Amino acid sequence: MGGHTIGPLVREYEIHIKSLSKDIRVLKNAVASQAEIQKELMSENEKLVSQLEVKQREYLSLIEETRFNAARMETLGANDPGENSAD
Repeated sequence: MGGHTIGPLVREYEIHIKSLSKDIRVLKNAVASQAEIQKELMSENEKLVSQLEVKQREYLSLIEETRFNAARMETLGANDPGENSAD
């Protein structure tokens, strides 16, 4: 009598284990896909950071150039552009 009950239980466990194994494979694939997306996003982010650093250097260079030109104009005795607008 006990042997007849164990057979169906073992079958149910095997079915459940197969189902769980399939779920694990699906989740592993999803995790691998997300990992690849994250890797691509990190790479893109690094490129953007690099581009931003270049733009910051260009901007700071323009500021320095503008300051230098303004100082040069002052030493040459140039008038304030606001004063010349009334002429």
